[in-house]
Amino acid sequence: MDNLSALWETFSLTESEGSKYNVDDGGLEGKFLLAARFFTVRALNIEAIARTFKPLWHTKRGFEVCDMGDNRMLFIFSEKSDVDRVLAGEPWSFDRFLVALKRIGRQTEMKGLVFDSAHFWLQVHDLPISSLKLRVAQDIASVAGEVLNTGAEDEDYEGSHFLRVRVKIDITKLLCRGRKIGLSSGEEGWYVRKIFKAGRFMIT
Repeated sequence: MDNLSALWETFSLTESEGSKYNVDDGGLEGKFLLAARFFTVRALNIEAIARTFKPLWHTKRGFEVCDMGDNRMLFIFSEKSDVDRVLAGEPWSFDRFLVALKRIGRQTEMKGLVFDSAHFWLQVHDLPISSLKLRVAQDIASVAGEVLNTGAEDEDYEGSHFLRVRVKIDITKLLCRGRKIGLSSGEEGWYVRKIFKAGRFMIT
């Protein structure tokens, strides 16, 4: 480290290298941006992507798509509410492959973005009737990732045979298939056999 510091102190720029160029980033003023990583090895087509998501996202004022290379796309919106709606609808897929999204600012560098998480709705099945409570489902689903508060209450699940929990999942790891739980009676079992609908997406 000391050697690097010494080298930096002796580093000098030529006249042409030292002439500063001020980048005008006003072209995206008033716009709202979503960066996307498509987890596929296939080549992407902007027109196909726009055709796929336009009817799904139902944006008020549409959106633009820019190819940023390395299976990354930039979606440009005119309405913040459209971005909020798209993120609330995660997860999204394209050609059955997961699409990870990240809200960014105008000066964010796409190259340095890390797409390591996505939000999923998890279904917790096969719980005993006495345990069909949102708090129980959240505790069970916490093994899969960070449980997100959606404002739902236990009464929203009355009469249902499963519970839904919103979870932020680390997509760099294998998906958890379920969780072993114990009952007050001392019984143990694999009660969450169908915890993930997320399995229909592919990540490569």
